[in-house]
Amino acid sequence: MSLHDDIMNIKTHGHIETLPDHVRTAYKNGHKVARHDAAELSAKYESALKEALQSLQTAYDTLTMLEKEDLDSEDIAATIEDDLQSIREDLMG
Repeated sequence: MSLHDDIMNIKTHGHIETLPDHVRTAYKNGHKVARHDAAELSAKYESALKEALQSLQTAYDTLTMLEKEDLDSEDIAATIEDDLQSIREDLMG
């Protein structure tokens, strides 16, 4: 189950049934809106995290390849900096 699903399944507190009808309706509406907004936000961040992890895997793969090609440290550093910039761009959207 994802964080999105967990958020969408958050239940109201038991005390809500003791509230007057108009207050209970407002509470339930606010609860629904808050759950949907929070779930949407979590989905956005889960997606950004997946992209960042993919970028890290790419950086690792690149470093492994560069080590095999026996490049000097400046070339390796430049390639890693390019990969890090890509990760930053993925995270910042």
